[in-house]
Order: sequence, then structure tokens, then C-alpha cells
Amino acid sequence: MADNFFVGVKDSTAIRKDLLVVMRDSLELLKQEQMLKDIKAEKLAAAEELKKELDTLAKLSRKLRLKLPKVALKKQRIAALAKKKAGEGAAEEREVARAKPIERKPAGKSKLQLLEEELANVEQKLKEMG
Repeated sequence: MADNFFVGVKDSTAIRKDLLVVMRDSLELLKQEQMLKDIKAEKLAAAEELKKELDTLAKLSRKLRLKLPKVALKKQRIAALAKKKAGEGAAEEREVARAKPIERKPAGKSKLQLLEEELANVEQKLKEMG
């Protein structure tokens, strides 16, 4: 025999409101988690791009060294030239890095946007309840 048991719930609107508040907080946490995942993905992509650029730079540097004539210089003069070049190269590199913005891909609805929509729905329900 299947016996059905029913329980009366006192102040059901308050319980529903509390549940919606908990859902809203959960969605906000999920939204923050998704934002952190997106930032991590962008960071990894930027690191990969940097690695490729550094590899390309190393290859070009090797090719340049092979093409340059061999000249015997004193070690002191070489060290002075290297220090001077390192200071100039670092300043130019900083200027290039500042000038190039990070490109972001426009995508369809991401998880973050879906979470924001669901959060808006929950907040709308909360407003309706009072």
C-alpha cells in the first residue's frame, strides 16, 4: 500500500524567499568562479603567445649572429656595449607592451552570461515576493 503523508508548512512565503536568497548567493558564487576561470584561460593564452614570441625572437637572434661578421673586441668593450643595449631594449619593449591591447574574442552566450541571466531571474522573483 502506498500511504501518502503530507506535512503542513507554516509561513511558506518566508521559506520560499529564503530559498531564493540562497539560490541568488549560489549563482553569484558560480558567476565569480566562471570569471576566475575566464581570467585563467586568458592568462594561459597570453603566456602561450609570449612563449611563441620569445621562441621567434631567439630564432631571429641566432640567424642575426650567424650573418654578422666575426670581430675580435676586447671583453670590456663588449660588456659596456651589452649594458648599453640592454637598457635601451628594455625601454622599447615596455613601450610595445603598453601599446598592444589584449584582444578578446566575442562569443555567444558564455557560462558567465547564462549565470547572470539566471541571477537576474531569481532577483526578479525576490522583488515580486516583497
